[in-house]
Amino acid sequence: MARRTVEELLQRVQERLSSFLAAERTRYAEVNERAVVAIDALSDLVEAGGKLVRPAFCLAGYLAAGGDPDDPGIVAAAAALEMLHISALVHDDVLDDSRTRRGKPAVHLLHATLHRSRGWQGESRRFGEGVALLVGDLALVYSDELMSHAPATARPEWHHLRSEVMIGQYMDVAAAAEFSVDPGLSRLIALIKSGRYTIHRPLVVGASAAGRADLAPA
Repeated sequence: MARRTVEELLQRVQERLSSFLAAERTRYAEVNERAVVAIDALSDLVEAGGKLVRPAFCLAGYLAAGGDPDDPGIVAAAAALEMLHISALVHDDVLDDSRTRRGKPAVHLLHATLHRSRGWQGESRRFGEGVALLVGDLALVYSDELMSHAPATARPEWHHLRSEVMIGQYMDVAAAAEFSVDPGLSRLIALIKSGRYTIHRPLVVGASAAGRADLAPA
């Protein structure tokens, strides 16, 4: 029963993300055709489908803590986690110079190619990376907007999660540049940017949304 409920809620999360971005596109399409480019990039990533691992842990934590599955606030919280993850993916692809994401060209590569094909001014690589940074930033802004519709009790853990993953990302980049071979540092980075970000803190966000942050202390 719990598994089926999580799967049903994940479908609602996917629908929430799609409808949110569709509404944003409608709003900005009236401004200028360029105003929807970043939104379309996010929509493409949402529609391409992800594993929704972090939303799933959030929902599991919420249900385990006795949360009401009919409360739309938990769908907003889980959607915020996925939007945050999309932000991280777009930025990661720039950092790692990845070629693809979810079966499609990475945002920075797609826009670098567009720049080159149209003969625009400036360096194509820098244009593509600049667009990707802005697309990732927009996803970060949208994640906060989605979380504003979640139960207020979830937000302190949400803030911890966001700052922690950014710090973990920096530590990872710095350790790679330093060519560090410190096993303790490697474990710490894995804990911060993977274990806590993917499993622990989403669980606590969910439990906190149900009013039971005490079930999983940091």
